[in-house]
Amino acid sequence: MKYVPHDYQKRALAFLRREIPEADRQERSAGLWMRMGLGKTVVAATAVEMMLDELSARKALVVGPLRVVTTVWPDEFLKWDHLRLVRNFTQIDGTIRQREKMLESEAGVHLINYDKLDWLERFLAPYWPYDLVVLDEASQVKTPSTKRFLAMRRARKQVKTVIELAGIPAPNGLIDLWGPMWFLDGGRRLGRTYEAFQHRWFRLGFTGRLEPLEHTSREIAERVSDICISMKTEDYLELPPRIVNTIRVTLPPKAKAVYDRLEDEMYTYLEETEDEFTAFNSASLTNKCRQAANGALYREDMSWVEFHDAKLDALESIVEESGGAQILVGCAFKSDYARIKKRFPFARVLDRDPQTVRDWNAGKIRMLLAHPKSGGHGLNLQLGGAHILVWFSVDWSWDLYEQFNCRLDRQGQIYSVVIHLILAEDTIDESVLRAVMEKKKAGEILHENMKRRKKWCEAYSRIGK
Repeated sequence: MKYVPHDYQKRALAFLRREIPEADRQERSAGLWMRMGLGKTVVAATAVEMMLDELSARKALVVGPLRVVTTVWPDEFLKWDHLRLVRNFTQIDGTIRQREKMLESEAGVHLINYDKLDWLERFLAPYWPYDLVVLDEASQVKTPSTKRFLAMRRARKQVKTVIELAGIPAPNGLIDLWGPMWFLDGGRRLGRTYEAFQHRWFRLGFTGRLEPLEHTSREIAERVSDICISMKTEDYLELPPRIVNTIRVTLPPKAKAVYDRLEDEMYTYLEETEDEFTAFNSASLTNKCRQAANGALYREDMSWVEFHDAKLDALESIVEESGGAQILVGCAFKSDYARIKKRFPFARVLDRDPQTVRDWNAGKIRMLLAHPKSGGHGLNLQLGGAHILVWFSVDWSWDLYEQFNCRLDRQGQIYSVVIHLILAEDTIDESVLRAVMEKKKAGEILHENMKRRKKWCEAYSRIGK
């Protein structure tokens, strides 16, 4: 297929290709903060193609979530006519022996998921053959203590250029920005260490969590706007309006008593089955409260017991009102999958088989169940006209929330996307949604501050006209 880029894609590519003094090597790196559906993958793939073609890069490594590097990037490489060099790629996956064999490939581009990045660096050390690295969904390297962060940090000094892609660069707030930014500039803009970053722009709040100062968003935007660009879908594309419908369900009295006891005492029991459930810390309590709000609780042996159908009944009403239209459902627990499939036998689970996505886009699947983490990045699920999405359980992450919504609400969608949020009234569900909206507000403020800077926009506004 012939690639005819939009003007904003031309400007993004021009930003990646901007002229930088040879002595300032790290400044060749850049971050594309482009919201879902704007085509940041093809922009980055085009930049990689051009760099390999002109020999400014010898070998490229693309790192991303599993489904992104096994499906999204290969599809882009094979889709566009102008991507000739990157079409010779190798996916580093499988057993250790299989991966070692794949590394012998002369392909100009290797693809690997984040979970195998630590293995890759240790296997290749001290030699690192990739002078160009693309970090897709760069928020995956936000935590300095993780193996993937430390592996990439060890390899960074041998990398000439890093390109970072992110739909939402700070999914849990501005505190997430330091890690990805460090790989772009070595800490020159936001601090050489994570501790210095925290000390300068955050304070300890009443909840015991770090909170940004009043000037943090503006100052960070000023510092990073010359090396990162931020683009929102609504600024460049005209999509049908998104409709968000919050459905609040009331738990049956017995079920609400079970839930309240769990929330208040970190312990509860079910009289009918004589099961007892205990949360040993706040994280466990949070998880169990989310399970209870959905209608099932996990035993210690990881089996579960159902004790209400309030959300299933709400989902059934949505199915009846849909008139046979396709429905994408976001699930949090295995018990959700099992219970939904039992109520709706025609439902299928999104798996690693590419045929499942093809069947969905061909209209052969009426209801598709997916965890936002596995189905939230890179997939085009709107091609068959699907436009109804249901959150059976809203996730804490704004990144996952927005990414999953944009599987349907993206370029190519011809209908208004209807997003149903099923919330159990007076439960943790309401707290989760509030937290997501607060994170969204912080992210929108950062984007607006980036827009005000407009350094990149002024410099490249003539490109493509």
